[in-house]
Amino acid sequence: MIKGPIQQLRLFTPIAADKTLVESYIYRLVGAPDMLLERTAMYNRMINAPTSMVGHDDLEMYERAQEGLHSDGLEWVNVQRLYQEGENFDEIAVENGTTERQMRNQFHAWEKYMTMTMEGDA
Repeated sequence: MIKGPIQQLRLFTPIAADKTLVESYIYRLVGAPDMLLERTAMYNRMINAPTSMVGHDDLEMYERAQEGLHSDGLEWVNVQRLYQEGENFDEIAVENGTTERQMRNQFHAWEKYMTMTMEGDA
């Protein structure tokens, strides 16, 4: 995840089905005043550090999502919100902020790359 306005890069690396490494990097813009880098470092500590004011809320959400996926309720995760028949994930689209199209797009990409041959044919 790139957050350009605050010069931050967050890298999410899956390690196992139930474990992800999250790393945060900040960067200095060439020629920018030191105050911008200081602001970026402060934001990174305030938001992304384990001791942050908001990080524990995110962690709680991630843990609850994992717990829900381990339940015996539904076999599938439903990502149909604002589904439109004939969605084309090979085209750029501007959508409503509450659509789950971006998740459907991610699943489409996973399927595409997991079923490709080594030569790159779908």
